[in-house]
Amino acid sequence: MSKRTFVGLLLAVLLLSVAVSQAQEPGVLIDRALADLSARLGRTVGLSNLLEWRWNQQFYPDTSLGCPAEGQAYTQERTLGFQFLFTTSDGVTYDYRANVDGSVLFLCVEGRPAEGTGAPPAAAPTATQPLPAGTATPSLTATPGTAAPCDPVPGSGYLPPRLAVGAAGRSIDDGVPSNVRSEPSRSASVVVQIPAGERFTVLEGPVCNEGLVWWRVMYGNFSGWTAEGEDDTYWVEPLPDGRAAITLATMDRLSQLAVLNHAAPLSGNVAFSPDGALLAAGTEEGVVQLWGAAAGVQAFELAGHEGAITALAFNAGGTVLASADADGVVRLWNPALGVEQFALTGHEGAVTALAFNLDGSLLASGGEDGIVRLWNVAEGLAESLITAHTGPIVSLAFTADGAILASSSEDGTARLWGLPAE
Repeated sequence: MSKRTFVGLLLAVLLLSVAVSQAQEPGVLIDRALADLSARLGRTVGLSNLLEWRWNQQFYPDTSLGCPAEGQAYTQERTLGFQFLFTTSDGVTYDYRANVDGSVLFLCVEGRPAEGTGAPPAAAPTATQPLPAGTATPSLTATPGTAAPCDPVPGSGYLPPRLAVGAAGRSIDDGVPSNVRSEPSRSASVVVQIPAGERFTVLEGPVCNEGLVWWRVMYGNFSGWTAEGEDDTYWVEPLPDGRAAITLATMDRLSQLAVLNHAAPLSGNVAFSPDGALLAAGTEEGVVQLWGAAAGVQAFELAGHEGAITALAFNAGGTVLASADADGVVRLWNPALGVEQFALTGHEGAVTALAFNLDGSLLASGGEDGIVRLWNVAEGLAESLITAHTGPIVSLAFTADGAILASSSEDGTARLWGLPAE
């Protein structure tokens, strides 16, 4: 089957014009924000006379862009937006928020929209919010097909996914562009096309619909859904970001790649997935944030812990993320979908160390209670308990072949655990 139906040059130009109307370059939004700030301060403020400035693009849990107006309801959907932070010469920092199409841009002051800027729109009325008298009831249009998050397995009829949220991808270099659509459906409108060989960033997915595996991607400043392929043919492929490794020879060229801003102070450690595509970081509020390491774009917020995050670990395949908290709970997540698989309880006090065995079938957890617990990852069940130390566990590690587990503790000992030689 052909990769995609060829679209003529005129249609491509028209589609690109539509896409441009739906997204804004960060530079354009920065200029608009600086113009608003200049008007507020009564003097010209530009990038050249700022003490410091930075911007980032991230997902917010709703359409308020992380700065809700008091008493206002907002649509509860993950919303991609910009944050611009300008520090003027007097040391004051001004926080502007904008959505990706530029229709909303406002100054955020102490977590609330400032007066005189375009605050984020309120949520549309729902069944629990009666429409005002005389307002016509809006019509509902169903999304074509039946789209749902999925985890395709062999024999399901779907191509095995190769992309990952937060990672880079590329339209396969066969001379045919990849369509990016407004919804994960063949009949949805085309937002933009990714030329053959061009790269993009994966924001969300996978979603299965109409026999295709779909991913929401960002190409330039445009986002939408693209299909991974059909039958036995892939239309897009994963792509390493191409950076050189940090070595003795390259370490003098290190530079800051991104600033990942968290709403709450971080706690515990951070962890990369084995392929380096995802970075997990835990907060003191019990939230695990997953970021696309290549693009610095937040993929998911994993909420469920009640205590501060104290430890994080990926299995060797990157298919399971374990997180632990100060209340003694370990949670297992599917990092590709951002969903919880199991909650493991049993430790008394904080869990302070995590380690997967070689094949990822076992997870070792150690806590303030000095106990090491072994868990069946596939079933989320406790398998064994080792009264390992008289003090809190500091760290755990398996050997590369999975034959020995090491534990270290504040009791001043490190202990090795394994099977007797036969």
